[in-house]
Amino acid sequence: MPSTIVEDDVAFDEGYFYVPSPDGSRMYWESPGTTASLVAERDGSQGRRLDPKGDIDYYAGGWSPDGTKIVYQRRDSSGDDFGDLVVEDVSSGRTTRITDLEQSSVDVDGWWYLSPTFSPDGRNVIYQWPQPSSSGITWALWSVPVTGGEPDLLVKNAAQATTSHGTTYAFVRPTPTFFAGSSLVINDDGTFLGSVSGGCVEGAVVTEALDVIASGQPKMLEFGVADETAWNVGLSCGGTIRVFVEKVGQS
Repeated sequence: MPSTIVEDDVAFDEGYFYVPSPDGSRMYWESPGTTASLVAERDGSQGRRLDPKGDIDYYAGGWSPDGTKIVYQRRDSSGDDFGDLVVEDVSSGRTTRITDLEQSSVDVDGWWYLSPTFSPDGRNVIYQWPQPSSSGITWALWSVPVTGGEPDLLVKNAAQATTSHGTTYAFVRPTPTFFAGSSLVINDDGTFLGSVSGGCVEGAVVTEALDVIASGQPKMLEFGVADETAWNVGLSCGGTIRVFVEKVGQS
């Protein structure tokens, strides 16, 4: 990947969350060192940072099916608010705020990631929205027009994951405590069966489990956005996961 310097000493090859446009000619990516999100040609040329700059951060940019727009979550990471979803015209840079959530992540155990993606026809943005309720956290999928307006409820008791390669959706129906009760069995050669987070922290858990197998001493692990390893283990989207690791056999 080219090491082109785009802007403010942001290098094209030192980011993460690279998302190619549908025709493969351009790239959206994020820079962890500068909290910048940028777009550029696929070789890193003609790049620009999405504005405004400062304490406002952008997350999880996704292209419209025709490649003319990007949707991303815009929030102040120094606070607890969800922020809002914004659609930006790539050519003109014109932005449209399409949600007005005014919700704190504190009310939903620190979760704030909305996982926005365009609908297949490009007319709406689909996103997950965790909300507090008397029974805990209620998850649902919502849809809002790319021009803004009132959101429509699509699927109750569901969250979503998306991929950057084509229009791919994965819907999950969380338990009241989301990942509660999950199990992961790990062998001493590093092979494993099961899941504790849907792919976010499994790599880190396997590493710690190998130490537990060798020492025989159990561990309680905790991963969250306050953890300095949050970006490394993939739990940068909010929330906290606690995993108890113990040795259960000799082989």
